Amino acid sequence: MFSILENRFALQGKRLFCWSPVLLGIGISFYFSLKNEPSFYSLSTAILCCLTGISLRFIATEIHPYALTLRVFSAFMTLIPVGFLAGYVESHTRSPMPLLPYQAVWIEGVVSQIEHLPPYPLAKIQRDRRRVILKEMIIFDPWEVRSKPLRRTMRVTLKPHDTSQLEIGQRIKLKALLRLPSSPAYLGAFDLQRDAWFANKAGSARALSKIAIISSPSTMGVEYYLTRLREHISHHIHNVLSGQTAAFASTILSGETVSLSVQTRQDFAASGLAHLLAVAGLHLGLVMGFCVFTLRASLAAFPKLALYWPCRDIAYLVALIIGAVYVALTGFHLPGLRALGMACFVVLALLVGRQALSLRSLTFVAILLEMTQPSRVLDVSFQMSFAAVMALIVGYENLRDPLSRLKQKTWLWRKGGVPLIMLALTSLLAGAATLPISMAHFGAFQPWFVIANMVAVPLMGVWIMPLGLIALAVMPLGLEVFPLKMMGVGIDIVRSLASLMAHAPLASLAVPAMPSWGLMLVMAGLSLLCLWRGKERFIGLLCLLIGVSSPWLESTPHLLIAPDGSLVSFRANHHLYIGPKSKGYIPDSWMRAFALRSKALPSDCAGGVCKINLSGKTILLVLPRKITEPGFTKEGHFCDGLDLVVNLSRGRIFCPRIRYLGSADVRREGAWALYLSGKREVYLLSDREFRGNRPWVLTSSAPKDPGLPLAKSE
Repeated sequence: MFSILENRFALQGKRLFCWSPVLLGIGISFYFSLKNEPSFYSLSTAILCCLTGISLRFIATEIHPYALTLRVFSAFMTLIPVGFLAGYVESHTRSPMPLLPYQAVWIEGVVSQIEHLPPYPLAKIQRDRRRVILKEMIIFDPWEVRSKPLRRTMRVTLKPHDTSQLEIGQRIKLKALLRLPSSPAYLGAFDLQRDAWFANKAGSARALSKIAIISSPSTMGVEYYLTRLREHISHHIHNVLSGQTAAFASTILSGETVSLSVQTRQDFAASGLAHLLAVAGLHLGLVMGFCVFTLRASLAAFPKLALYWPCRDIAYLVALIIGAVYVALTGFHLPGLRALGMACFVVLALLVGRQALSLRSLTFVAILLEMTQPSRVLDVSFQMSFAAVMALIVGYENLRDPLSRLKQKTWLWRKGGVPLIMLALTSLLAGAATLPISMAHFGAFQPWFVIANMVAVPLMGVWIMPLGLIALAVMPLGLEVFPLKMMGVGIDIVRSLASLMAHAPLASLAVPAMPSWGLMLVMAGLSLLCLWRGKERFIGLLCLLIGVSSPWLESTPHLLIAPDGSLVSFRANHHLYIGPKSKGYIPDSWMRAFALRSKALPSDCAGGVCKINLSGKTILLVLPRKITEPGFTKEGHFCDGLDLVVNLSRGRIFCPRIRYLGSADVRREGAWALYLSGKREVYLLSDREFRGNRPWVLTSSAPKDPGLPLAKSE
């Protein structure tokens, strides 16, 4: 057996090193899957495993007959615990989440960022809205006692009619209503509290008064000037372009995404073009490619420079510097940083005469990001970026020879056929690799993504991005109007394409929510297909098939309760009945999770109370509204034959002898899910039980702040 393993590992060659980020990711995912924080003994065991793995690596010398197998085993024993410990360290080095008061209070803080929001679509008067991010925020209690500055940031939405002139670095004061990050909309939904914990956010706030400027900017560091520059660029873009065309241009040139409307985001997501709205590898590659082409052509125009200077190397280095400036200009977002790290390895490889794009360079970037920000392994952009790049590298490695033979056939193949094939292959490989991940996170399948990308990506490369860079270059001279207007024409074409594809037949097919184990199988299957050499790689297809099918293999809840107890929904007759209201963030999340159309609650529930029958179980629903059902105040026949009472009103307890789920349970435990399966009893699971006792899990039943001064620790 060991000899077989030795031969299979020997066949992999240098590909074995490429499994390092996969092992780290397994350890990180294991840490985040726990219900409770690891104990001292668990951490000690992880450290002991690391030391044992390192010792095995030194034992596995070339003389040992199974040296390679021992090295692989030592990598397992080392890297998985290292990922586990990295997740623990990042989680416990974050600042604690502050206890925010429930009533309106005065706050004071330093403006670190200003965001311009689109107006409300249904508002009678269309006013631009603004949102500021405050750091070093101070909370004043009713006795004007100042708290210590928070070590987390707060996002504050200003009043629409507040036209105060704001600048980065100003200290402002206003009255606001504070709110902690919300609990997940349902069990297994995106965890806003975990995201806020690792993003160093304290929550959000809604301004109740106009702002008062306390002081002007005191310190002006690099971040201050970068933010001012982004605002300056965005302001110039909105002066030349308008509407969502200006919002798209601001997104790709200054990283300002808040102006994008919900409809624009939905159109780009449904058409498979959502990656154009996130500054990442595509945008950085287009920027650096345009710079390399322009610089090499400019230097080659001078014979002496072309003969005596290393024009190619100069073009690569200058393009890398410009790419770094572009990433800084767009806000140092994680996808951009990943792409910049990959670009550094590519430029280094080109300078020393090595292969530009390789799995080893991707491996180094992945390890660096996993060790510095382990929580980002759970992020959709991290998963999709690396899956797409991995598929492109491996795909073109296998297709290099067939494409070379096609180029040698005729001039038409070399100049027209092969570039078109490569364009389609790029969209197909990247889209196929990211499609299961997109289904897991967004609950949709877009069959027309290849066609949309075949048109939109070339437009971005030869029209939109070059004109955008020219506009940035001439903006200090005041000559940006013409290139921006021409850029806007290209953006309008892409927007029209996204809208056309989004409304095409079968453009976006709803898919039920994928469980976490299904996503793990998808990632394992992609890794096997791309990284393993030999027939065993096709086991990855089986993993992919099971992972994609997991939404239909997992038991789904029959009834859901919102984390604040204001909404309830249940499945019946291939529809999702939601009430008392059926529109908003939580109903949309439920419909996306179940991939079902919504309906209002039955007319029997109009009086605030009704009986529903789910898989043979009778449940009494008491909605969070005034009960007008005749005769219910005496209960009477309402309690006969019940299996469960769900009482979301804050009144008295009804049917005390029946199993009971009340509004107090919802406030204490968050969202609830009810599972039924014919002969089985009713099974209830709360969000608090599902997520466990983790540092980022906030209880929704925290006692209301009585208005007393905050303690020193707060």
